Formats: sequence, C-alpha cells, structure tokens
Amino acid sequence: MNEQRVKKQEVVQGMLREIARAAILFSGGVDSSLVLKLASEVLKENILAITIDSPFISRQEIDEARKLAGIIGVEHIVVSIDMLNDPDLIINPVERCYLCKKKIFSLAKRIADQRGLACVVDGTNDQDSKLPRPGLRAAEESGVRSPLREGGFQKDDVRLLAKELGLPNWNKPSNSCLATRFPFGEILTRDNLRRIEQGERLLREFGLSCFRLRYHGKMGTSGNLARIHASYQDQKAVIEKGSQIAKILKEVGFATVTLDIEEYYP
Repeated sequence: MNEQRVKKQEVVQGMLREIARAAILFSGGVDSSLVLKLASEVLKENILAITIDSPFISRQEIDEARKLAGIIGVEHIVVSIDMLNDPDLIINPVERCYLCKKKIFSLAKRIADQRGLACVVDGTNDQDSKLPRPGLRAAEESGVRSPLREGGFQKDDVRLLAKELGLPNWNKPSNSCLATRFPFGEILTRDNLRRIEQGERLLREFGLSCFRLRYHGKMGTSGNLARIHASYQDQKAVIEKGSQIAKILKEVGFATVTLDIEEYYP
C-alpha cells in the first residue's frame, strides 16, 4: 500500500475513533462505502448506516446500498423522505442541492440523536471540496463531518484503498441524484423523475456505463426531450444502436431523443 495513502487512512481512522459513535450517510457509492468500511473496522457496532430514499434516488441505488451494507456487515436502515412535498425544491432552483442536503442532514441528525450517536458522517472526499457544490455548505452548517475530506483523500485514493479492502464497488462510476438531470427552473415531477430513472436503466442494458440522460421539457416537437450526454466510448454505442435506443426512450415517454456531442466526464 502507498505510504502516503496509509497516512491518510490513519488520519481518517483516528478521526473516527475520536467520534466513537457515528451515523454514516450511506449512498452505496464508493466514497461512502469506504467510510463505512473503515468505520466498521474502528468503531465495530457503534455505527449506523443511513440510506436516504427519495424520489431523487433510483431504485437500483437503494438496492445496491442494501447489498453493500450487508457485505460490510453493519446495521443499516433506509429512511424515506418525499422531497416533492417541498415547494421550494420542486421549482428546482439553483440552490436545490443546498436545500435538499439541509433536509437530509436534519433527518440524519434526528436519527443520530435518537440512537445516541455523537455525529453524522458523510462520504465527501477532498477532491469534491474543490468543486462548486452547495451541499458542502449545508454539511458545514449542519455539523456533518467528512472523514475523507479531512484526511485529504482524492478520488483515486478512495478507489485504490476501496479495492485493497475488497469493496466490490471500488470502480463504480460516480453518480448523482436524478434531480441533476434537469436544468434549473424545470419543475420536478414524480413522473419525469421516474421517466429519467427508467430511461437510464434501459441505456445501461444497452451497455452504456458513463453517461447521464438529461431532460428538457420545454424542447422537442411536443416537449419531453431526452439528451444523452455520454463519454466518447458510450457515444459510439449510442450511434451504433441509435434507432433502437430512440425507440425504447420514446416508449418511456420522451418525444425527442438527441445525442450531445460534447463528452461527459463523471
């Protein structure tokens, strides 16, 4: 193991020992999986993995989180929250991520308090902190700790250590909530979120792995335009199977299907 990465791991584990009892926000992605794995080794049974289920999260992500928590061997709960009941969120403002994270952190802190857990911890890494992410401000305001960020973990560090620790999702592509597929100002509805979720599931069945399906309701011949934003490798697959892909996405409910020629980077 790389000496520098060992030192970073020691910082993270030392921080977790200081916390002693922690609620871990667990999405099932590689970052939060690594935090959960390290916490399970240091704090044993004094942790609780919390996965937030909302209309913004795909069923696949929830299922994968359940499986991974079982593999790591920790207590895990899935807690539902309906973001679409919040009128400030459904209008999809620029501050959507901040508002959403504030609700998630508030819910997680209530659960932590009920369980006698000292702190809520998330999987934000140090590389994330260099990006313009409103959710980071929400974490700081809510007192949520980010061990990977505090330990200086970059994304490559996370993946390499996750692989060394035997986590099966160490090379899982980065993901984000379904709401990020909509341009700011586009009203978020349950039907359109499900349409995006179903469309992305079908695209994965066509072999795509590094992409986003973007929604544009005010474009297209009759609204509901689907814009496939993919890596160059996945763009080739879309072009090769274009007619089939357009057909299945129209069956989902999109009126128009387009391919963005600009490469998608996760």
